[in-house]
Amino acid sequence: MHAPENAGLAHHGDADLVPGLVDLAVNVRSSGTPNWLAARIREADLAAYPDQGAAVAAVAARHRRSADEVLLTAGAAEAFVLLARALQPRHAVVVHPQFTEPEAALRAAGHQVDRVILRFPFALHPTLVPADADLVFIGNPTNPTSVAHPRDVLLQLVRPGRIVVVDEAFADCLTGEPESVAGQADLDGLVVIRSLTKTWALAGLRVGYLLAAPDIVRLLAAAQPPWPVSSPALAACVATASAAAAREVEAWSRGLAAERAHLLGRLAGIDGVRMVAAAAASFVLLDTGIGDVRTRLHRHGFAVRRGETFPGLGPGWIRVAVRDTETSDRFSAALREVIAAGPSGNPVTVPAASRERPAGRRVLVLGGSRSGKSRHAEQLLSGAASVTYVATAQRDPADAEWTARIERHRTRRPAGWSTAETTDLAKLMHRADAGALLIDSVTTWLAQVMDDCGCWSDVKPEDADLRLGDALDTMVDAWAAAAVTVAAVSDEVGSGIVPATASGRRFRDALGELNQRLAAAADEVWLVTAGIPRRLR
Repeated sequence: MHAPENAGLAHHGDADLVPGLVDLAVNVRSSGTPNWLAARIREADLAAYPDQGAAVAAVAARHRRSADEVLLTAGAAEAFVLLARALQPRHAVVVHPQFTEPEAALRAAGHQVDRVILRFPFALHPTLVPADADLVFIGNPTNPTSVAHPRDVLLQLVRPGRIVVVDEAFADCLTGEPESVAGQADLDGLVVIRSLTKTWALAGLRVGYLLAAPDIVRLLAAAQPPWPVSSPALAACVATASAAAAREVEAWSRGLAAERAHLLGRLAGIDGVRMVAAAAASFVLLDTGIGDVRTRLHRHGFAVRRGETFPGLGPGWIRVAVRDTETSDRFSAALREVIAAGPSGNPVTVPAASRERPAGRRVLVLGGSRSGKSRHAEQLLSGAASVTYVATAQRDPADAEWTARIERHRTRRPAGWSTAETTDLAKLMHRADAGALLIDSVTTWLAQVMDDCGCWSDVKPEDADLRLGDALDTMVDAWAAAAVTVAAVSDEVGSGIVPATASGRRFRDALGELNQRLAAAADEVWLVTAGIPRRLR
C-alpha cells in the first residue's frame, strides 16, 4: 500500500479543532472530568513509585476477571503498540472504518495490514474477514461509525490460531454495555481494550487497560518499561471501577442516549444527508455529499471531525459529537443551510448502489492448470458458515474425462456446502445477501459466454463483440457490488505459447483483461503455483 493511502492514519479529531468555534470534533465527554474523580486523582502520592496492585484488582473485579488477565496501559494507544510489537502475525486485518491507531501501530512495527472495508450502513458479517487472518482489530462501538456490532457476531470471529482485538473505548456509551465482550474470559484468543479517556474526560492522563488470557498479558507486560502507568492514573483506575462510578456511568449513558436521539431526529429531517441511524456512541457519522462541508460549517461557527482520513470514507463524511439539545438544534440548522446551498465548488458523487447495500469481500485466486488454485480457494472459505459452490463448467456426457474431473471437485467439497450450476453469475451475486460464494471458474464461464456470443467462430456475428463486452461489464459490476464474500477462481494466462487460432488468441486476451478488471476491484488477489499460494494483494 502506498504512503499516500496511509497519510491519514495519524490524523485525530483534535487536529480539526478551530479556536472560537463550537467543538463537535472531539468525542471526549464535553462536561469535563467529574470533580470527585479529579479530587481522587490529585490525592495520589507522587513521591512513591507506582504500585499497580489495587488498580489491577479493581479492574479485574469490575469485569469478573482474574488479576492475571489484566494489563494496565498508558491509554489504549499503548495497548495497540504493545500488540503490534509483541505479536508476529502472518495475516493482520483491520476492520474499517475504525480508529486508525491499530493500523498505524501495525505498520510502524513492520507488519503488512489487510483492510476489510465495511460499506454503509457498516454492518459486520464474520465471513468478510479472511479465513486465514490470525490477528483482527475491530472497534465496538466503532469510531467513527458509531455502530455497535452484536456481541455474538464478534465472538464468531474468534477461532483457534487467531487473536481478535476489540477496542471498547466507547462500550459504556450503551447503558448496561449489552454488546461488550470484556467479561468473556473463556476465549483465549479474545483481547479487549478499554480506555478511561472518553467517558471520564481523562485524555491528558493517558490511562486504559487490556483484558486477555494470562499468556498474552505476560507477553505484552514484558514489552512494557518499568512503572508504565503513573500513580494518578492508577488512582483513576481504582475510582472508576467502583460501584458508585458504575451508577454514574449508567446515568450518564441514559442522558447521552436522549441527547443522541434528539440530534438524530433533527438530522433525519435534512434532505441530502445520509447518516447511521442506529448510532450507539457519543457521536454520529454523516455523509453530506459535499467535499468542503467542514469549511462551510466553520462559517456557521462549528468544527467537526473530517471523515476522509478513515479508510473507507471520503470527502463529505463528517463525525459529529453529541452535545446538549440546544447545541444540536443550532448545528442542525447550520447544516441544513449548508446542504440547501448546494454542492457548488466541491461536490462528492456517491454511487446509488453503495447507498442501498453494503459491499462484501472479493477474493480472486489465479493459477495455471493443476496449480492447486481451486483447492486454495476452498481453504480460504473453510471457516465460512455457509458457502455456495458456483460451478460454471458445462457437463458433456460424451467427455468421460471432463465428467470425472467435475465429480472429483464435487466430492472434495465440505458436506455442508451447497452447489449452484449456472453461468448467470451476475444474477447470483446480485441476489446473494448471506453466506459466501465460490465461483469455479471464471475461465469456464468466459468460454461458455464466448460460445453463446458466437465468438469462437472464425466468422463472428456482427454483434458478437458487443454482446461479449456487455456480458463482461455486467459480471464485473456485480462482482464489485456483491454484498457477500465472493471467491473467484480463474486461470492466469499469457505465460505459455501463443494460441494457434484466432479464436484461441481472442479467448486468451479476453480472459487476461477480465482477470485484470476483477483484480482491480478485489480485496485479495492470490497466485497459486505448483500448489504454493502467494498473496499479491
